[in-house]
Amino acid sequence: MSIPAPLDPPAARASSSFQLPPLATKDVQELTAIAVRGLAPMFDEEKQLFCYRLVRTKDGMAREGISPRYSVMTVLGLKQLELQGQSSPFDLKSIYSELLRDTRWIQGAGDLGLLIWVTACMEPERLDDLLRKFDCQSALNRFADAQGGFTMELAWFLTGLAQAAGTSPRFAASLTDLATKTFHLLEENQGEHGFFGHLSTKKSIEGRMRGRIGSFAD
Repeated sequence: MSIPAPLDPPAARASSSFQLPPLATKDVQELTAIAVRGLAPMFDEEKQLFCYRLVRTKDGMAREGISPRYSVMTVLGLKQLELQGQSSPFDLKSIYSELLRDTRWIQGAGDLGLLIWVTACMEPERLDDLLRKFDCQSALNRFADAQGGFTMELAWFLTGLAQAAGTSPRFAASLTDLATKTFHLLEENQGEHGFFGHLSTKKSIEGRMRGRIGSFAD
């Protein structure tokens, strides 16, 4: 298996010009509105991040924990909402700034991939400093999730690299070898029927026992 080539210009134009039928468009708009409203109680104004989940208490629903990971994913979704011409009820730049202000949440290659991904979408001019600060080129050797071959985290890292590479030819050139190596690590986790296991079956006892069993996230 090789890394798929990027869409050629005609294919890219065809993809971007695809239109949902009117009924589906209406359904998507309604579901989007529901999703955006649902995010409101999950946002912590003081911390400028989204919580891990809402839990039911005797006093009503309450936020539990803070999740930088979920905050990244939420910003990515809301950024797409804005690109479609709709307004976000949240200040995405403030949330992104908070993710950058305290980066202690970066505990693995997966987390780093998420931060690279959101930076490429929000403020690509910061990529140089970010990749240098976190020594991106050594991430596969430094972080436990990469060393263990965890599928979801490797996929996040690869997505971040791909998004960064898409911002300029310079990044595309400098990140290609790292992206290819990450791709091949992921490829090793793919079973004969196409599904991905949870982690490498070759690098740990845990992997040998359950690595071939994947989840929806994988």
